[in-house]
Amino acid sequence: MKNYLFLVAFVCSGTLTDMRTIGVQLGDCDLNSLSETDFKRVTDVCGQPGTIDDQNRPKCRVVVSANKATPHVAHKVLKVEH
Repeated sequence: MKNYLFLVAFVCSGTLTDMRTIGVQLGDCDLNSLSETDFKRVTDVCGQPGTIDDQNRPKCRVVVSANKATPHVAHKVLKVEH
């Protein structure tokens, strides 16, 4: 069981990017720990991840739950906006 006292809501915004060696990022957020269902929620709104060189990618905003110690690592998607 997760200890929910250590979870916080965190906003990730920017372009969905596949960094290859470190995985999928949205702005400063690491999305590699998301479930397949949550990742699909993100890609349904933000589109498929592009490369870092692709500046024409749409920007989006995702509210996630994250651990207080590592708020940049998303664990669950709470909300996705374009």
